[in-house]
Amino acid sequence: LALFESGLFEQAIPVLEEGLKISPGNEIVTMYLSVTRARQQVIPRIDEMKRWAKDHPKDVKIRTVLVEALVFSRRFDEADQYVQEVFALKPSDFNSYMLAATMFGAAGKAEKAIEVLKKSLEVREDPAAYLGLAGNYMRLGDFERGAAAYRKVFELKPDTPDVMVLFGIELMNRGKRREALDTFKKSL
Repeated sequence: LALFESGLFEQAIPVLEEGLKISPGNEIVTMYLSVTRARQQVIPRIDEMKRWAKDHPKDVKIRTVLVEALVFSRRFDEADQYVQEVFALKPSDFNSYMLAATMFGAAGKAEKAIEVLKKSLEVREDPAAYLGLAGNYMRLGDFERGAAAYRKVFELKPDTPDVMVLFGIELMNRGKRREALDTFKKSL
């Protein structure tokens, strides 16, 4: 997984294959092996995708795919250029923003993920965007903004017991035991 997360797909594949030999049919190893192979196939096409993006300046989808591929390969500065181009095009597709935010969040770029999630909220107010904000704010240690984002998730979608448990854990870890208990009770 360290090789996978580092974008070292060529090195990760044999290790994951060995994992499947040790634990045949393991769903998690199978999933990571599948994703690793898919990413391995996308990375060599980055230059081709860049040319397509240059020739098609209003194509949001190619820019979104490029952001994903560049983040997978840990080329964050290059990815940022295409995120800015997506912003400039002001797509009405909420998922374009969410994909970019997810990629930045997974890459440990919480500030960038927050920026993208805020832009997504200009397209539509959605509990998934607030959940992304909550997680990224918490990663940055900004409990107040993270808590406000969690509360917004509950306002928009009150039937989210798993999210309530996540928030309850955050509360508990910060010594807010009474509020954590109340949140855990609501999750039931």
